[in-house]
Amino acid sequence: VQLYSGTQPTVFARTLIPVTHLKGQARRLGQLGEKPLGAVLFADPRTRRLAVEITQLSIQHSLYSRASQAIGAQPSIIWGRRTLYQYAGQRLLVNEFFMPNIQEHPRCRITA
Repeated sequence: VQLYSGTQPTVFARTLIPVTHLKGQARRLGQLGEKPLGAVLFADPRTRRLAVEITQLSIQHSLYSRASQAIGAQPSIIWGRRTLYQYAGQRLLVNEFFMPNIQEHPRCRITA
């Protein structure tokens, strides 16, 4: 999934959900269509963030080309985070990679 600010992609996201976890209420995660995953996850107060890791993609990483192809550039690294969630008793892994132009987004605030 590419998330855009205007016409510019700012986030490349990839979610991993084992097929065996798409049961019960979690079954709706496999039927989102155009609905944002976050809208479903965060609408349920029982959703839990279990772990967060900060990561970076280098040119050698297998996801690098997929993440960078929409921006038409090859930055030396792409920063991201991996978050493990529990939703409806099932686990899913959300990977988000932030394009270098995200700092130009009007709602982005960088602090040191």
